[in-house]
Amino acid sequence: MLSEKKLFLFDIDGTVALGDVLLPGAAEFFQEIKERGGQFVFITNNSTKSIADYIKKFRQMGVSTDPQNFVTASTASASWLRQHAAGKTIYTLGTRSLIRELEGHGIRVTTLPMNNQLPVFHPVSHSLLS
Repeated sequence: MLSEKKLFLFDIDGTVALGDVLLPGAAEFFQEIKERGGQFVFITNNSTKSIADYIKKFRQMGVSTDPQNFVTASTASASWLRQHAAGKTIYTLGTRSLIRELEGHGIRVTTLPMNNQLPVFHPVSHSLLS
């Protein structure tokens, strides 16, 4: 049945890896997916790492990936912000990786509050507060 599937979605933390260690058999499974012409995508709600961070992490664990292999909280947030706050500067509370990821998707970000004049983006709730 698995040989018929072409797209596999995986959570990262605790599902395919514990910390910086892949679970046994994970690397071989990803390789088999590629060899059969399939794709795998890692989905994570962790906003502390950028896609570049995850690519590096997986390379260090022996798995070759590219940006299309990841959907992160940061990329989902950037997509939401492009739709709902286009052209606005977003006051962001988050890690440097989150800020780089948002900026990399064309979101104008500031970490300096200015008298509550700017929308505030909180990566956990994915909401804008004015």
